[in-house]
Amino acid sequence: MPSLIYAQEGCSLGSLKGGYGFSITGQNLAANVSYALIGRFVADGSGKFTGLALQNVSGKVSKPPFHGTYTIDPDCTGAATIALGDDTAHLYFVLTQNGTQLYIVDSDEQVIETGTATKQSVKPGLKQ
Repeated sequence: MPSLIYAQEGCSLGSLKGGYGFSITGQNLAANVSYALIGRFVADGSGKFTGLALQNVSGKVSKPPFHGTYTIDPDCTGAATIALGDDTAHLYFVLTQNGTQLYIVDSDEQVIETGTATKQSVKPGLKQ
């Protein structure tokens, strides 16, 4: 018999705070391009984040910085808007494992994108 998974509850903006590593892959159907991104972002616990991505878009590699905003509902689902170069992306996510893991999906039309993010462990005394 499979084990039960219960939804985490009691999340707030402060549940997403600190440094996270991420990986996202997808396709923009309208532009006929595939892409993959890895990188790091830092969430401030108040609804804003900044980061740096290493992206490969149809074979062209770049390292764009990005920034954005996020909201989180008490059931630990959330939404984010990201400014990455000239592009803006809208994402939905679920925060799990007490704020250490995110499952991500794009909410823009003509875009198929999924990914994950994991909170980075930091040695005591180091800033994130």
